[in-house]
Amino acid sequence: MKMLSKEMEAIKFFQSKNEYKRILSEIFKKYKRFGKFTGIFELKDLTEEEKRILAPLNYKYFNAKEAKISVKKFLDYFCSGKFEELDFAKVLEIYFKDDLTTYREEKEDEQRKKEEFFKELLSINKRTIAVVWLQEALEAKKFGYNILIKNYEDYNKNNKLEDFKTFLNNVLSGIDSLTFNANDLESLPIFSSRITKDPHYFDINTTAGKILIHAICYRLRIEFPKDAEETAEVLYSAGLSKDDVSSYIATFGLRAYRGKIELKFMYGFTEIGEPLIITLGNLSKIDKVICNKNRLFIFENPSLFSEIIKRTGEFKPSILCTSGQLKLASVVLLDKIVENVEEIYYSGDFDPEGIAIADKLKIRYGDKLKFWRFDVEDYLKIISNKAISSIRMSKLRNIKNAELEPLIQEIKKNGMAGYQELLIEEYIEDIWN
Repeated sequence: MKMLSKEMEAIKFFQSKNEYKRILSEIFKKYKRFGKFTGIFELKDLTEEEKRILAPLNYKYFNAKEAKISVKKFLDYFCSGKFEELDFAKVLEIYFKDDLTTYREEKEDEQRKKEEFFKELLSINKRTIAVVWLQEALEAKKFGYNILIKNYEDYNKNNKLEDFKTFLNNVLSGIDSLTFNANDLESLPIFSSRITKDPHYFDINTTAGKILIHAICYRLRIEFPKDAEETAEVLYSAGLSKDDVSSYIATFGLRAYRGKIELKFMYGFTEIGEPLIITLGNLSKIDKVICNKNRLFIFENPSLFSEIIKRTGEFKPSILCTSGQLKLASVVLLDKIVENVEEIYYSGDFDPEGIAIADKLKIRYGDKLKFWRFDVEDYLKIISNKAISSIRMSKLRNIKNAELEPLIQEIKKNGMAGYQELLIEEYIEDIWN
């Protein structure tokens, strides 16, 4: 009791003397770091009160603006006289309302707590497909690991780890529910509602959505998508679509089959000389697509696509229009075409976006994909006065195909775009031949 009375007296003393606050805080930090009273702390912009407190340790502190003080030396001075044999650690513990566990011990305790949390989660979900991803994500520190740990720390900071456990169980349940069947698509909102009763739970901009995509990429052994279109492709591979209608492609001259039965509606539009817009939802009901004369023409530009149909419609060429970007519907349709076609001809605008589409198609479809009217000679024939910005030009650094390199260098040299419309006569001649 005697000792406790002395400690309480010291605490009351410090609580009544605000000028000791910074000194005590620095000593507290040193103890938390080392687990003992050692080291030197520094105080800048000394107040007059702090100078008077420190002056007995060194008279120079009377006029100093800053000071470096030995923890041991300060305690030797303070814990003398009536505070001799004072348990200063007990004083700090009560003053700061802290058990004085060192920072290292706290870190080790937090690590143990984190490991136990995920160990329990793994145990609850054992023998599931999802737990294989989670185990490897935690061990390899990949496949969404950073998102998992950041969210663990945020929930833990707010004392809501039970909520995080519920959240992760929902995500794991979602991962286990993936079919990886692109022929039996389920919209993402319906999928989310089925798993959590919240249609937006797995939206791609949510934490749950991002973790789900990481798990899909782990399962498929592919890189995390860089943009919205790549994200749509990843979801599609897992049997999901953001929706059935927002991704679409304009078509002409194609025959579609479900099993052995031809879907007459598709070629019916061709017979009356009209293009047909096919959505991703439509494509999920189609098994095979056939092109006239075993060749397919792909345009980037919608206005050119329409004009080509008007002027070659009686010949009924098989044509697609990507409308300036390679949407998921375009890739899905081409995947259904590629096994049943001999040649695919692509021609786009002579700009970074058109070249990026050409590069992606070449990577995906290899030798069957031919660059059509898409070389330096054609570019110089129709070069415009519209400059390509440096930001857009920088996209050309990502192009991998060596066949496109001469065209890329010529575009960089001139700094101008070229547009498909000016090659319309050449396109028509090629299609007729």
